[in-house]
Amino acid sequence: MTDDELIWRIAGGSGDGIASTSQNFAKALMRSGLNVFTHRHYPSRIRGGHTYTEIRAREEPTKSRGDGYNFLLALGDSFARNPQDNAYYGKEEIKPLSENLDELREGGVIVYDSGLLDPSEIPEFDERVEENDWHVYDLDLRNLAREHGREVMRNTAGVGVTCAITGLDLEHVEELMRDAMKEEILEPNLTVLREAHEIVTDEYDVDAPDISVPTGEHDEEQLLMSGSDAIAYGAIDEGCRFIAGYPMTPWTEVFTIMTQNLPELGGISEQVEDEIAAAALAIGASHAGVKAMSGSSGGGFAL
Repeated sequence: MTDDELIWRIAGGSGDGIASTSQNFAKALMRSGLNVFTHRHYPSRIRGGHTYTEIRAREEPTKSRGDGYNFLLALGDSFARNPQDNAYYGKEEIKPLSENLDELREGGVIVYDSGLLDPSEIPEFDERVEENDWHVYDLDLRNLAREHGREVMRNTAGVGVTCAITGLDLEHVEELMRDAMKEEILEPNLTVLREAHEIVTDEYDVDAPDISVPTGEHDEEQLLMSGSDAIAYGAIDEGCRFIAGYPMTPWTEVFTIMTQNLPELGGISEQVEDEIAAAALAIGASHAGVKAMSGSSGGGFAL
């Protein structure tokens, strides 16, 4: 059975550029005429530790993550190493692959960075691959990226591999990269993108996976925004002119957007010592007649 949609999960280490790579790829998919829905996992650490982002792309409008995913790009965790001896901490390095297999659809694709990941460390990996008819592609994305400058470009290489396997046109990805990247890093990234695409096309069977993603053009201009964007700009549009808060991911994104925009509209943003103070200020501003808001997440919300 052929999947008429792409549900793409990119997994790696926090701080490895997973979020920015997926955001840019989502925009490229949208420019390809697809409807996209993204889901981002927020890790508990700033750097290091397994994290992932999902993109669902299809021809029909989509309002959910979907059921599982059919494409896993596992990049490893480059921050799971001791900088003194370059040795890994425990089993952290394998998590982007080992912890993302349970929801992979039957007949799905696994692309893993063989420069960082060794699936022989995962119990019964080969048996699960055979049982679920997964298509596995092992590429040394880390070394390819290093050859052209920075290891973090293995994210770009992974996108090139994705395009080769799914048949998505590189043109939209390259166009997005030109819009998003500074000149000094653009050319190395374009080179890595194209080389990864060429390696897979020339050396691997890209016709085996049953993932067919139709592309075209949208009838009208599309806007890709996060939930944080929607909350912040919606509040501003409805007249909110005061916000108080304490940074706590993912609330920080809403707080930052409001802080950047409120002064130009005669509004006020106040960062305070804790969430209790933020709530008190928002209540006070509201009592004085100003549309006000505050927010938090996780531990801050519990406080």
